[in-house]
Amino acid sequence: AIDRWQKYSWDNLPEKRGMCLLSGEENTIISPLHWPLKGVRDAQTTGAFIVSFNADAFGSYGKGTNSYNAPVSEERAFAYVTALNRLLAFGSRQKIQLGDSTMVFWTGKPSPAEALLPQLFNPDERPADDQGLLMQVRAVLEALREGLYPHELGDPSVIFYTLGISPNVSRLAVRFWSVSSVGELAEHAGLHFRDLALQREWDSDPEFPSLYRILNEPFTRRATGKKPDVMSEYPSTLSAALTRAVFTGSAYPRALLALTLGRIRADGQVNYLRAVIIKAFITRNRRLNNQTMEVGMALNPDSNDTGYLLGRLFAVLEKAQQDALGQGIN
Repeated sequence: AIDRWQKYSWDNLPEKRGMCLLSGEENTIISPLHWPLKGVRDAQTTGAFIVSFNADAFGSYGKGTNSYNAPVSEERAFAYVTALNRLLAFGSRQKIQLGDSTMVFWTGKPSPAEALLPQLFNPDERPADDQGLLMQVRAVLEALREGLYPHELGDPSVIFYTLGISPNVSRLAVRFWSVSSVGELAEHAGLHFRDLALQREWDSDPEFPSLYRILNEPFTRRATGKKPDVMSEYPSTLSAALTRAVFTGSAYPRALLALTLGRIRADGQVNYLRAVIIKAFITRNRRLNNQTMEVGMALNPDSNDTGYLLGRLFAVLEKAQQDALGQGIN
């Protein structure tokens, strides 16, 4: 009887009221439908929804197929959709694309880090249409790699938010969510670029490889030059796992190493980016496991580590075999 009365009362209210999940306010007018978000790659062009229900099975307590089962006030629903659509807009400098995930960034109060930090993780993917910005990004990257906090990022205590969303038909899936400070994120970015640091093979090789290039390299067939088919080849959680490792200083995903080694076996090529990925993975794991030796940026002729010496020996033997027999060896 109580359940029936609750359902009757809910269905016959002129407007649905309840507690807003975002603000915690009670007795607020709940938004029956949330507006669509636009600008997420591979989502529907008309927009997609973070909150939506399309069958009674997804509702509970008789709240039906509207958005009442995830109650958000009309004011808050309008605010979050408007803000995210602004961040996702074409040309936004607070948005980057990683695999199937669209990442957006913002700060708790006005800060130069809001526009600069996204550039740090994809410094070579944006057209060089603003030389001043490129020079500023370069200076910040060099400072971070040296373990310094660059003044260009402003107050290090400012809260920094990161959201990663990916398409799922007419809905959007939240792949990544992070709340940290600008200072913490800068520290972790510095660790990331120090782990990646490796002597370049060619001048055209990126000194600060972007997350986009790192994520794409295991899926790029160097023998044929074929680019990856993002939606069909990427593991759906890889971009979020890589982002989490970079933003928090945790271990890089093992899937990234496994996929890189698999591509090397298939192509028979160890280029700069593939070597960078392997080196960064080993370096970070050793540091997280409190092991002192790290893989250096260049050849260390003074190393007496057995594995290091055997690796050098096998590389010489393989090179001699290739020079003698060509590339078609097993």
